[in-house]
Amino acid sequence: MSGLNSAVYLSLGGNLGDPAKSMAAALRMLDGDDKTRVTAVSSLYRTPPWGKLDQPDFLNASAGIETARSPRGLLDLCLDVERRLKRVREERWGPRLIDIDILVFGDRVIHEMG
Repeated sequence: MSGLNSAVYLSLGGNLGDPAKSMAAALRMLDGDDKTRVTAVSSLYRTPPWGKLDQPDFLNASAGIETARSPRGLLDLCLDVERRLKRVREERWGPRLIDIDILVFGDRVIHEMG
């Protein structure tokens, strides 16, 4: 990995299928990207659903990564990983196989809808 690297923190979660397996696969895919390296992974935490309550509990984790990608480039990579793991976006706050969110991207503040 070359270029200016940014310290990034991601959240990962899911509540369908085998979320632990999906998160492990997502982390391997992210780490396999030539511009991104996973540096740390938290323990797994089970949490109740929020927003839409009639669904299974979520399994969640966070991960530290370093990346030479731009914020948009990393978002595109995360969305591609979700697609490769068969995530289908049907309803907001609904159940999902995998969810990857960017929590912190270096010292940047980014405002986008979505």
